[in-house]
Amino acid sequence: MESGGSFYRMMMMSWIEFPDIIIKNRRIGLILKYGFLLLSVAILMLILFTGYSFSKVTILTILLVLFFTALLLTSRYYDWPYILFLMVFIGLYYKKLHWPYSAGFLTAGTVLLATLCWYNAIKFLYTFRHNSFLKWFGSTSSIIILFFMMGFLWMNQHWPGSAILIGFGSFIFVLTVVALTFILPFSNYVSWPDLDRKVFFRTVLIPMVFIFMLFTLIYVFPDLYNSITGRGIKFTPWPLDDLQLFKLDSI
Repeated sequence: MESGGSFYRMMMMSWIEFPDIIIKNRRIGLILKYGFLLLSVAILMLILFTGYSFSKVTILTILLVLFFTALLLTSRYYDWPYILFLMVFIGLYYKKLHWPYSAGFLTAGTVLLATLCWYNAIKFLYTFRHNSFLKWFGSTSSIIILFFMMGFLWMNQHWPGSAILIGFGSFIFVLTVVALTFILPFSNYVSWPDLDRKVFFRTVLIPMVFIFMLFTLIYVFPDLYNSITGRGIKFTPWPLDDLQLFKLDSI
């Protein structure tokens, strides 16, 4: 029984451990990343200067998919969340310009990000037992991103239930930011191992900054958000009566 239990724990830890870089050859990784990036930028400049065409956007989309694939395969696990956030923002840019494949970028980026955050929420609880601050805040931030981004996807696809998902994620987000403000000074951050600090900065803080940006746009500046995403929602201007100026001696 003891050997079976130890084997089960070993299997669980191998599943919980974060993966390493898949493409480990640095030269190949640089060629893939920067090659697809430069080609994508060249096609985008061609579209901006020569005009839209379906074939050009299709080529650009294929190059961007290859770029993001190479970027994920040559990056460590703590870089994956903000890479997927970039994919979501590119989907929003496509949506603003009414280009095809915008729904594909939004859906793929959001679903992959939500799946990764669900996976990270479990991994934080097991991998960072030595750091209770990172363990709980990492898991909580992953849950926030999971609910908020799924609600964000629901909202952009005009599916029911988006307000509940975004509202729940926003509520936990506000509580987490308040708790983070008071607890972080007592977490002994300066003495953390290098890996813990990288994970906290890139897997927790940077994604939470993206959530804060979307939270601010959606709730504080909804007209700006609709303008950025090209949703075409018109807001009723503030009603004002015509002003009449009278020429009086005492004025």
